[in-house]
Amino acid sequence: MGKLVAISVVDEKNPTEEGSRYKTLIHRLATEYRDHYSRDFQFGHMDGNAYINSLIMGEVAVPSIIVLNTSNDQYFLPLEPVETMEQLLLFISGVLDGSAKAQGGDSILQRAKRIAYDARSTVMSVFRSSPCWAASCSACRWASSA
Repeated sequence: MGKLVAISVVDEKNPTEEGSRYKTLIHRLATEYRDHYSRDFQFGHMDGNAYINSLIMGEVAVPSIIVLNTSNDQYFLPLEPVETMEQLLLFISGVLDGSAKAQGGDSILQRAKRIAYDARSTVMSVFRSSPCWAASCSACRWASSA
């Protein structure tokens, strides 16, 4: 297994009790269990889920905890909300011992999904930034005549 990254995904602009707890738990794990996990893990937090969503080609709730395997694009999500250090330690241990369910990956099927996801994301971003991109767009003519 490659290097793992345990991340608390939070909303820095609108902090919540749960988000603060996740950040604190990840920070405590990184400092209090450094000798035990530093060989396999890096730890941190991320403001917002946009980057993580693009990595996993899905949607991660904010706040949440996720573990990314940087060597094979797999990711791990806890099955239940993490409320205590003991729950976080069980989750992290499950990732290490293989009992936590891995999602994603770099298989041929996942690569095909990535191509489709990237194409869809590109098209969606074009429409979001310029919904009426053609002068002959009937919706544009309708909107401008109203």
